[in-house]
Amino acid sequence: MNQSQERLDRAMRLVGETPGASNPRKKKLDEPTVPERLHGLREYLAIDADPYDFTYLIEDYYEALDRDPPASFDRDDHFDFFSTPEGQAVADDFKRWLLKEGLDQAEAAGDAHAPAYLHFDVRGPVLPPDTWLVHFVDEPESVGRDGFAYGHEDERTLGLTTHFVDSVRKNGPGWNFAFRATSPDARNAASARKYGRNAVLFQAPGVRVYHWGDEEEQVIFWGPSVRQFILLHRSSEVEWGVVDARSGEFAREGYFRDVVEWATNHFDDRGVRLWTKPRRARKASDGRAVSALTTRANPSHCEPGDAPRQVSGTHRKLREIRSLVRWTESTADRARRGAVRDHVLKNGGPDIDVHPDVDWDGFVRDWSKLRDEEVSAMESAVRAAAHRDGIPLLAVGSSRAVFRLGDDQVVKVSLSLSSDEQTPREVGTWRTADREVAMRLCPVLATGPGWLVMPLADVERQGEDGLRSRHFADISWDHAEANLGLLCGRTVLVDYGL
Repeated sequence: MNQSQERLDRAMRLVGETPGASNPRKKKLDEPTVPERLHGLREYLAIDADPYDFTYLIEDYYEALDRDPPASFDRDDHFDFFSTPEGQAVADDFKRWLLKEGLDQAEAAGDAHAPAYLHFDVRGPVLPPDTWLVHFVDEPESVGRDGFAYGHEDERTLGLTTHFVDSVRKNGPGWNFAFRATSPDARNAASARKYGRNAVLFQAPGVRVYHWGDEEEQVIFWGPSVRQFILLHRSSEVEWGVVDARSGEFAREGYFRDVVEWATNHFDDRGVRLWTKPRRARKASDGRAVSALTTRANPSHCEPGDAPRQVSGTHRKLREIRSLVRWTESTADRARRGAVRDHVLKNGGPDIDVHPDVDWDGFVRDWSKLRDEEVSAMESAVRAAAHRDGIPLLAVGSSRAVFRLGDDQVVKVSLSLSSDEQTPREVGTWRTADREVAMRLCPVLATGPGWLVMPLADVERQGEDGLRSRHFADISWDHAEANLGLLCGRTVLVDYGL
């Protein structure tokens, strides 16, 4: 075996792919491998336009044709139009119209929620595992110690990840960005300090793209796949140093291009000792006897460990969850708009510009009543639609609905992604709670935009630990008995998003 093949095989093992064999580090049978994730991402980013992402432009399309939309088109429920025979018949022509005149690329490039494929141009095939990449960061030691602990989970919104709040950006591992280590864009970033004063150098496969907004070529990689790093520190205004993990001293200093070339040529001998992210130790399972229902829970759910806790940014049923998020939001949104329309038709409303001396107390009461009507309409609509469609709905509240996810988990879905505050609050509480508090919480296993997954607790029973509603007042003001359940033989709070 030649030296280049040996390096390629070694790099594949670092990302968990043994050449010619199944992945030994893969934890779940249905969890995507790193190559599967990357090829799926590349296919998605190579899309020119997906009609399903632009159903809000359907009326503009028919107006351009000087035609009325078909009777099957519902302006208040346009999301499923392309699932109808009429929609399927015009989908290709609608896409051509989008690409020719309906889609404002410049406007979409400034929208963090625009489909990610509008922000990137894919350049070539997926890069191999032995590709040297560089990621700029202020504190490379934290990456060398913990790996890429944070990333962006949702590939659909990878275009402008810095526009999202920390509760999304720092929720858990996911996709990260880098440069090919020897590329001109990497050297430019090193000089401009655009992304960080220092850097980490590593090998990983990735998707090579051109970012229209940043006007540079980048590489998107799956953060959890990287385990070994070379740390680069800026030693002066123009020079860099390669940090040896054994001594902490510079093993080499020079210009960025020179130290990168030296490090990549000496990483596998005694010239540079790599920084390696430690493997997480397994948690001992709780051996206490538990009810028949709670024994289905993963034993790791019973031992919360120390803060801060990692919450996965993906799930084995991610596709089903995302479909459920879209279904829930569209169902609730139709009901909300209907409630607003009915309220205005029935009650009207004061014109503040015309009547500046309006009865403000009455005005506030009116809008409070409207909000109550909106919430009631959304709850009723989701409950009724779930019953009709056979979706296993367990509960629905003013902001979220809870669905059963298999035999041992539930997924909480926001009724409105734009105003979802409970999901990030619940995730944050779980991640940062001290161990004593965490023992009284139902764990958060995974999360993404508008959803989170928890173990299924038995809300009809409580543990023999004597904990009741008052014992949870320090966690959430909404600590009613209805929000308690039995998990791993103890009483836990299953809803603490308020």
